[in-house]
Amino acid sequence: MSSPVLTYDLVTEPRGGFLFARLRTVALTPDVIGPLLQELRAAMLDARLSRLLVEYEVAFALTEHEALEFTNKIMDVLSGMRIAFVAANSKHAPSLRFGTAVAGFAREDHRFFTDVALAEEWLHDESA
Repeated sequence: MSSPVLTYDLVTEPRGGFLFARLRTVALTPDVIGPLLQELRAAMLDARLSRLLVEYEVAFALTEHEALEFTNKIMDVLSGMRIAFVAANSKHAPSLRFGTAVAGFAREDHRFFTDVALAEEWLHDESA
């Protein structure tokens, strides 16, 4: 019996100075991360934007190791982008806080939010 293929649903839309992306998936496995980040990169290049808001709906929370791997891949593919991650489900807070802290140490401009409006405000803030 073969294992099921993990897929994701990604919706992107330019919104006043940033790209909005809604991500839905069961888990952020390496099979999902690669194509997902390439699709996000292409959408950002097409929209000619360098700011990204990712509304994050993932069934399984990342471990610290998985969060580090995800963060490293984001920094490889979307280097220099201001990225706001929004997860309403509190189970994702530890891994997303860890990942954004790692990105901060690498001088990447990533933040974690639980509220879309606050994330949008931060993305529009030129002084941040």
